[in-house]
Amino acid sequence: MLLVVCGLLSLAVVALYLSPVLRSYTFTLLFPLFYRMYTSRLGFAVHSYFLKESKRNENFKKQKQIGALTETNPIFALPFLSDNYCYVVLYANRNSETCAIIFDAGDPEVVLHFLANNPNVTLTHVFSTHKHWDHSAGNEKLAKGSALVSVIGSSVDKVSACTKQVTPKGMFATWSNL
Repeated sequence: MLLVVCGLLSLAVVALYLSPVLRSYTFTLLFPLFYRMYTSRLGFAVHSYFLKESKRNENFKKQKQIGALTETNPIFALPFLSDNYCYVVLYANRNSETCAIIFDAGDPEVVLHFLANNPNVTLTHVFSTHKHWDHSAGNEKLAKGSALVSVIGSSVDKVSACTKQVTPKGMFATWSNL
């Protein structure tokens, strides 16, 4: 199957260089096919393979604070793959416990590593901006970790493992009501 995907990609690249007309038709015809494949279980398998390969590099353990919403709401970037990040925003709930909201959990292992290094933090929400695996592959595993974790994603995009689907505007309303 991987050979078929590579073959189709090669044809697309050749067609892109041949002419503007072919370029237009190639994009129009092949983009939906590649998008469907990327968001399918085949795409998940390819994403999982690249995650496994990237674990050989210890860089994925290098989390860093990149800012803060307020003094009590630090934001952390958790790197995975070669150029992807999922983001963690910490907040205090009504009981003054430190909780975490994860944005785009493409790799559940980096999130679990973060939580293991911060045992006083409780994961409460996972927001997925869209269904690409580099944004949503960790949803299922993180949701299984606790019944209290709410996985929130777009109802337009049908994000995997959602416990609550919202419209794009609803994403902001949900965020503001935490």
